[in-house]
Amino acid sequence: IEKFGYPNCKFSFFNDKNIEMEYNDQKYRTTLLKLPTFIESHKSLDGTQLYKINNINKMLVIWPQEYDQQEIDQHIKNFQNSGITPPLKNVKLRRWRKTTTKSNREQNIKEIVTEMLRKDSIATSVDIKQFNMDKNDDELSSIAAELEKDLLDTSEEVEAVPQEKIVENAVENEQIKKKMEELLAKIEDKRQFFNNSKNPIVRRRFEETIKNLEAEYDELKQKLANQ
Repeated sequence: IEKFGYPNCKFSFFNDKNIEMEYNDQKYRTTLLKLPTFIESHKSLDGTQLYKINNINKMLVIWPQEYDQQEIDQHIKNFQNSGITPPLKNVKLRRWRKTTTKSNREQNIKEIVTEMLRKDSIATSVDIKQFNMDKNDDELSSIAAELEKDLLDTSEEVEAVPQEKIVENAVENEQIKKKMEELLAKIEDKRQFFNNSKNPIVRRRFEETIKNLEAEYDELKQKLANQ
């Protein structure tokens, strides 16, 4: 300050927001502002070639004594959003827009999927409906019910008449073989749907259904081998 002819000027820094400048026994309110952009400072030694000497991102603003606090606050807001050059008007608002809406949408989707997976893991039963298909899951339960009924009816009658036991065993074997063929066809269909499905929840349901069908098939196979 003394170099440029202002020997009577001095600054008192109390904090970043409370700065005072004194000049010719007059005190002025001063504010240290953070600019929204960096300003490159240059100097020249020969008047033709410029040399970069610093980056400026803060500046001291000295307010006229007649400014009230409301006017100062308005100017501070303008400087913080736009800087000191006209082309950067509202640059802070344009270049650093809030993106909370997008992040909230992604977070909501993640929470919904997590909640669906949690409910799926604790569910006691799940009903999956498939449309535009020749076969559905109801056939599996009906086949199992008929097979169980035939096995119970046969086991009650075979002990009474030995001759009928041979005949009924042959009939039962044919029925078991038929059911096993149907189960194999169902397993193959479910595997195709499992391979074509991209939904992890649906794929897991198909996988469980295939395991149940294979377990039932192995049970029938063991039953047939023991007869």
